[in-house]
Amino acid sequence: MLLKAAALSVVCMITFLFLITYGASQFFIPATQKDAEIKKKITITHGENIASIATLLKHEGIIRYKWPFEISARFFSNSTLKAGEYDLSSGMSSFDLAHILGKGVKKQEQELTIIEGWDAAEIADSLEREHFITKDAFLKDVKSGEFDEHYSIFADKPRGESLEGYLFPDTYRVFFGSTGKDLIIKMVENLEKKYTPTMRSDTQSRGMTIFNILTLASIIEQEVQTDEDRGRVADIFYRRLSIGMPLQSDATVNYVTGKRALQPTFNDLESNSLYNTYKHRGLPPGPISNPGLSSIKASIYPISNSYVYFLTTPEGKVVYSKTYNEHLAAKRKYLSK
Repeated sequence: MLLKAAALSVVCMITFLFLITYGASQFFIPATQKDAEIKKKITITHGENIASIATLLKHEGIIRYKWPFEISARFFSNSTLKAGEYDLSSGMSSFDLAHILGKGVKKQEQELTIIEGWDAAEIADSLEREHFITKDAFLKDVKSGEFDEHYSIFADKPRGESLEGYLFPDTYRVFFGSTGKDLIIKMVENLEKKYTPTMRSDTQSRGMTIFNILTLASIIEQEVQTDEDRGRVADIFYRRLSIGMPLQSDATVNYVTGKRALQPTFNDLESNSLYNTYKHRGLPPGPISNPGLSSIKASIYPISNSYVYFLTTPEGKVVYSKTYNEHLAAKRKYLSK
């Protein structure tokens, strides 16, 4: 009886030691041997947590099991993994991976291009695709309101309004590990520089605010594509504002519906949103996109003309009309196909 008990104890001890040894080995043994090593460039996005990073590494074949990496990351790298682009391989142990990600890359830069006319949500989508920041995190920063008191460009921006319209389109270089706020500061400072003192003075002379100009420019950016058309359309919109005519911008309706339609449907035009400039006179409550410098300048310096109506064909050509009947004829000719 004693021999059986002793044998059982030995078996239990051996099993226990095996489990301890096996478990510990998972922290230091690579997922694959050198001859079967998988090497990949892995991008860690700012704000990702340890669990999501472990899932990514497992999916890419860098680790075999998630738990050794998660434990290593929590206990051997202070639970802080740095965003960045890394060259990783399955020949690295979980301990090594946690150490590398915890240490971070050396100020490696990432290039981000923001397209003229993108709204904040489209910018956020692009930043998420580029593994810079999650869409929700960026949009939260855009709506935070914490930048309002730091820049003169916000002097006439209604308090509480988001930064839609102020996220200046350009190509930016940012360090891996930068935050959404870091990028927003670059965009706003770029707009602050581009919107010169002369432009600000001429904005006042026109009886407009910077916020008004950015709102109008954001519409023009969505409506037409060339500098000459932007200037002409700006003059048309000013004329409509002066005579109390609705702007009737399809772009503002698309902003409400989320569509990119050349012609909004009847149901689209029935929207009660204040951004529906078919129903509501004057400018909408705020910018509908982030305009480039050309559209901003067109809104300050419109090109004088005698047109009241315009439309854009599917090919991108802008057709102007002086009367409503001419406009209807143009719609039948270009948009009824």
